[in-house]
Formats: sequence, structure tokens, C-alpha cells
Amino acid sequence: MMDPTASRHGATVPAGYGDVHVTCGSEREAESIGDVLIRESLAACVQLHPVRSVFSWDGGVEHDEEIMLVAKTRSDRWDALIAAIETHHGYDLPAITFVETVPSHRTAAWIDEVLDDDREP
Repeated sequence: MMDPTASRHGATVPAGYGDVHVTCGSEREAESIGDVLIRESLAACVQLHPVRSVFSWDGGVEHDEEIMLVAKTRSDRWDALIAAIETHHGYDLPAITFVETVPSHRTAAWIDEVLDDDREP
């Protein structure tokens, strides 16, 4: 049996709830990815925040204005969520991270209800 925290993407993800973070090149791209994550029941909520990033790329220091997409989800959605982001993202290397969270009981119940809903879109 596979370890529930092991991801086929090489990352170890804590079992439970978390926020997935990824920066996007534009608000339009972030909204489009957010729509996919919600429609495919990969996230219960997606928040978009403007950020200014400083990062190393191709041997230099880059500065850019981006949109931080934060998706409220569960670790059992991790592999499918990464695949969806990578499919719809414009960056060569979208920096996707999972931050474990401890939601309130009511918030956890809502996330479970949304992610486990098998309704037709």
C-alpha cells in the first residue's frame, strides 16, 4: 500500500488539509486556473492576491509583479491539483507548494462537503 503522504510528484505531503500556493503571471491566468480547480473539485476555495516577487532565474535576479493563487484543499487532491495547474499554467516551472493547515471543524466540514460533492458541473 502506498504511503498516503507520498506523492508521485516526488513531494511528501502531510495528510489532511492545506493551502496550495502558486504564483501566476496575470490575474486572468490565475482566475482561469482557479476556475479549473473549483470545477474539478480539486479545491473548495481559491483566493487571488497581487504580490511582488524577487527570485533567481537563469543565473540572475528577477523582479516581477504576479498573482498568488491560494487554493484551500486536502492532501488527497495533491497529485491531480499539480497536474491541473501544470496543464493550465504559462510558466516553464510553476512553483507549487502545499502548506499544511488546521481548519476549524466547520471549515473542514465545508471543505469535505465541497470536495466530496459528485454533482455534475
